[in-house]
Amino acid sequence: VLDSTTIANHPAIKAFYQEMEIAEKNKNVEKSQGLPEFSLGYSNQSLIGFHTVNGQEKYHNAGNRFNIANIGIAIPLTYGATKARIKSLEYQKQMAESNAKLQQKQLTAQLENTLNQYQQDVQQYEYYVKQALPNAEKIVKAGQLGYKTGEISYVEYLFALQTSTNIQLKYLESIQQVNESVVIINSIINK
Repeated sequence: VLDSTTIANHPAIKAFYQEMEIAEKNKNVEKSQGLPEFSLGYSNQSLIGFHTVNGQEKYHNAGNRFNIANIGIAIPLTYGATKARIKSLEYQKQMAESNAKLQQKQLTAQLENTLNQYQQDVQQYEYYVKQALPNAEKIVKAGQLGYKTGEISYVEYLFALQTSTNIQLKYLESIQQVNESVVIINSIINK
């Protein structure tokens, strides 16, 4: 019994969900770039030596400290472009989500079809094992006996051998079809 998480763990679907996460992270980055930026700064400095202050020459030693503080705010002027990029990223996220759901539905349908095909292939295989191959052996034995006793001609004997060989080839083809169905099922459920 396969559950919905089997299909959800398929690499193609995981890739679409990763695209959604990437779009969401990029959207958050764009939002943060559209916010105002604040800055705060402070500087403390000593200028040793003679310096001119208000037109007078004055000596400053290491004890005289000069302090500077600044506060700033940067407001982005192109918020419209940022808003458009955010909207674009939201659409990308929605598109990835839609693609993931579509891919999941397609894989589910493909899995159901393949499971049905597998059941038919197994029934065909069982038919060849239980009925057709024993009948093919009987055809060969009857053909050999009929040819030895002279009841059938060599051409009829060859026709019996050909019929038996065709049945055996169809049996081998049924094995191949079962194997191909199993391979497809395993590729869908990622095993």
